[in-house]
Amino acid sequence: MIGGCASGLNLPSWDVQFPDARLEQASATEVASWRSHTNAAALGLLKEPGPKQTAIVAAGYDLVGARRLKIEGRVYPLDCSGTILAVYHHAGMDLQSAFAQYSGNGVSRLYRMAADKGLLASTGEQPGRYPAPGDIIFWDNTYDRSRSGRWDDPLTHAAIVLEVYENGAIEYLHYHYTRGIVIEHMNLLEPEVHTTSTAAGTVVVNSPMRMRRDRYIQPESWLASHLYRDAGALYRGDW
Repeated sequence: MIGGCASGLNLPSWDVQFPDARLEQASATEVASWRSHTNAAALGLLKEPGPKQTAIVAAGYDLVGARRLKIEGRVYPLDCSGTILAVYHHAGMDLQSAFAQYSGNGVSRLYRMAADKGLLASTGEQPGRYPAPGDIIFWDNTYDRSRSGRWDDPLTHAAIVLEVYENGAIEYLHYHYTRGIVIEHMNLLEPEVHTTSTAAGTVVVNSPMRMRRDRYIQPESWLASHLYRDAGALYRGDW
């Protein structure tokens, strides 16, 4: 992690609903059936990124480890939404004016910007599409923001997709509250896997996302894949 700052995979032709990669929302039989009928190509994971997406990815790599976010004279807050705004600005897309028209925390503002333009992965031109490079990823319940002791905290963290691989692996850039701006991992096709062993050693499949102090509330839901809500292609908007 971590986020302190899905309606995702809907394949109706195969009679399987896998809304946001949470196993508790589909039986093991349904998940096995879904996996047996689909693959990365069918999900469109390997579509060639457009120029704006490529620019966002390059800008994201430029800002890994940055301790101050100053783009063309404007300083952005060192948090998850500030990092996203800075990356987009560095890529030539200034979201600040539109962002300022919304109220609430930074994550909810970005989410509503995407929703109002029809740019969410769950409900856009290709409903249920997989996240793509340049997308903003949104998560719920990454920490107990309300301090209520309940699972009731929507839109608590966000990141930018840098890479998507054929096996569904996603690399995303985000602001980690102890490590700063880093790259971490998520795979919505393997939502229950934290790490796996390979010939090269242990590989992270899904990074921890729920703040450790708050995992007592719903302890089985703590990985990036568990808390994923949606993704938004703000690079497609006219800002």
